[in-house]
Amino acid sequence: MIRRAIIGIILLLAQVTLFKDIILFNLAFCFPYILILFVLPINTNRIALLGSGFLIGLIIDSFYNTPGLHAAACVLIMFLRPLWLNILLSGSNYDAGSRVSIRSMGFRWFATYLIPLTLIHHLILFFIEAGGFNLAGITLVKVLYSTLFSFTCMVIMQYIFASESRAQ
Repeated sequence: MIRRAIIGIILLLAQVTLFKDIILFNLAFCFPYILILFVLPINTNRIALLGSGFLIGLIIDSFYNTPGLHAAACVLIMFLRPLWLNILLSGSNYDAGSRVSIRSMGFRWFATYLIPLTLIHHLILFFIEAGGFNLAGITLVKVLYSTLFSFTCMVIMQYIFASESRAQ
């Protein structure tokens, strides 16, 4: 528990210091901080999920000077997460208390779990930032490239930080 909290704090600090300034071709932005939310235990209370999403999003918003953008995107993905997990885990033998990790669930399952939620997060974030659909073309390009960039970073972090013993 303490190790996970420390890793979460390190990831938040890395987001606001390092990843904030890593932008590829002015199109791909990296937001691996959402991994903190994605790896919460499967049976986490819905109110705790929404509260965690709001708090973490608000922390990021305070450093990015984006009042409520990250909070809104994080709350939405935390609202959708249980629904998506129910679809992905239906008929499987995973324990409800399991933690989501690439090593315990496998790369294919993890990618299937992570990519749609990351895509939704980025869609909300970039379209709210754009102020609507007037710039839909460039916004969709940003969403696509940022999703791929963030996903790649989150997978690398999972292989670095996730261990078999932490999976359960």
